[in-house]
Amino acid sequence: MQLDNLTYSEHEGQGKEWILNNCILGKINLIVGKNAVGKTRFLNTIKSLADLVSGERKVGNANYNVKFSDDSQHYQYFLHFENGSLKKEQLDIDDETLMVRGEDGSGEIFFEEIGNKHPFQSPTNEVAVFAR
Repeated sequence: MQLDNLTYSEHEGQGKEWILNNCILGKINLIVGKNAVGKTRFLNTIKSLADLVSGERKVGNANYNVKFSDDSQHYQYFLHFENGSLKKEQLDIDDETLMVRGEDGSGEIFFEEIGNKHPFQSPTNEVAVFAR
């Protein structure tokens, strides 16, 4: 699985706002820049996403839109938290939404065995891709 594209923001509209917009990544990437321009912060953003989806970390204020691919499929994952509470989470595979949930933590997820979407509920301070 390869991370192809990352858009990220935190603390939008506040003085400490930070945004990465449409960062395109390849199989091999070289990150170059002057001191204090965000190289380490960029890498920490990717690490934070990995920690979130593995259940190692909770979120405060963050908005992720990431695209992944493997040899045969393309994945897009949206995750938006404000003040530690979920606003939206969605997983699309090849442009088909397989999981989506909103502010109250309720949503729908595709069950392959039954070939249909099924409602579910997850805590609003956790990501569903980890919990489910």
